[in-house]
Amino acid sequence: MQTLDHDVLQRLAIWLTREERPWLCTIVRTSGSSPRPVGSMLGVLEAGEQVGTVSGGCVEEDLLERIGAGEFSGESPKLVEYGVSALENERLGLPCGGKLVLLIEQLNTGDSTYRLVAHALSPGKIVTPVYLGQRGHPVGFDQGYFHTLKNLCGDEGARKLINANWIQLTCAWAL
Repeated sequence: MQTLDHDVLQRLAIWLTREERPWLCTIVRTSGSSPRPVGSMLGVLEAGEQVGTVSGGCVEEDLLERIGAGEFSGESPKLVEYGVSALENERLGLPCGGKLVLLIEQLNTGDSTYRLVAHALSPGKIVTPVYLGQRGHPVGFDQGYFHTLKNLCGDEGARKLINANWIQLTCAWAL
């Protein structure tokens, strides 16, 4: 997980603790050239405060306008496409000519998942989802493990790292 994404999760947790209802915008699909990779996140409050990025600025401005107009309010997540035409790319200032598909969801203050994930990703942690008592994928490693992970070969090396640091393992949520 990239540091910017970690910042988004931490800020979402803070906003939820303050009883605010932020939106989480996540890139779920791209085609062609894209300013940010799949999985990139943006957290937004209705007042305009934001953290993270999905495009470097051009899509964010449109998202803020649409959120302010109430287009994404409610309990149901929505998929939104950007870059569907050359005219839209020009209007938004998308220089790369690619297409982004975003999942837009307004978070509920009663949902503790984001707080748990942000807490679990504190320095030195290894995080994995758990389903029916079994560890699953993806496994999130704190950036302090980068050099060790970079030198591993295959799944077995990662298992050894997890087992060697089992005290660091946090089962963040049950799917």
